[in-house]
Amino acid sequence: MNNSNNIDLFLPRSHNTDFFANVLAKTILSHNKKPIRIYLKGEIGTGKTTFARSFLKTIGIIDKIKSPSYSILEQYNIESINIYHFDFYRLNNHIEFLDLGFKDLLLDEEAIFLIEWPEKTKESLPIPDIEISFQCYKEGRIVKILAQTIQGIGWMKIMETKKINLQNLL
Repeated sequence: MNNSNNIDLFLPRSHNTDFFANVLAKTILSHNKKPIRIYLKGEIGTGKTTFARSFLKTIGIIDKIKSPSYSILEQYNIESINIYHFDFYRLNNHIEFLDLGFKDLLLDEEAIFLIEWPEKTKESLPIPDIEISFQCYKEGRIVKILAQTIQGIGWMKIMETKKINLQNLL
């Protein structure tokens, strides 16, 4: 762990990504104020969707969790909380995002947002609570978590205070 604004991890296998998503989801659920915005960055195949599926399972989604790569959006609901899982890979710019009418969904103050490829429409998105960047490295993944709001920094501090040692993922 680096400081309370960021954490760098090496995740050697996909089950380590699952564990990381589980730990983060539990931390967020126990200490949050909505909306929750998590942006997932990285090239194709680096673990963004694997993380999203594990995160969604941990927060209670029991339906089949599909990748929004083709549909752009998969929406879920738990206890009247909307969960929006976006994948903007297929968008060329933020104008397409606006044309699809997604900006109105971002106004949902009681929602959880998981957004893959946020850089495709950065001009139209609010600041995330945390941004998670995935990069392939050898047989695993390097993950960089950057907290960008007070809420996101709070989650990182909670993980540090509880001495959640994510390096034990090895």
